[in-house]
Amino acid sequence: PAGGGGPPAAPKPKSAVEQLKGSSMVIDEEVLSHVERAEALKLKGNTHFKAAEYEAAIGEYEQGCALAEEAIRELSGVDEKAVIELLHACHLNTASCRLKLRQWGEAVEAANTVLRDGPHRKALFRRGQAYQQLARLDEART
Repeated sequence: PAGGGGPPAAPKPKSAVEQLKGSSMVIDEEVLSHVERAEALKLKGNTHFKAAEYEAAIGEYEQGCALAEEAIRELSGVDEKAVIELLHACHLNTASCRLKLRQWGEAVEAANTVLRDGPHRKALFRRGQAYQQLARLDEART
């Protein structure tokens, strides 16, 4: 039937940069620049990942993590939360690369970095995949 039939598509989540630019707080230009560069590095990492260039992707994600961590120190509230989500995405993407490279211990470490901030379904899944490969099945279930 005309007009679809399903529910409307959910709005695309804002990027961390969009969140900061729309913030009610004054965001320092250097902080904004760090977040812009971190997002760009994450995208470059994604391109490397899709090309199965996992080591190169890890390099991009790790640089993105460093920039996001610097920015987080200067933020609070919803602005901080937006950049933490970017940081978590970079760590989780690193964990995914480590799994592809069969670097199980490093995959666990990347997932644990996210889990230190609290429960996170995707981090638990990635860590569980690595623990399964390490034959640490009891830990893979938690």
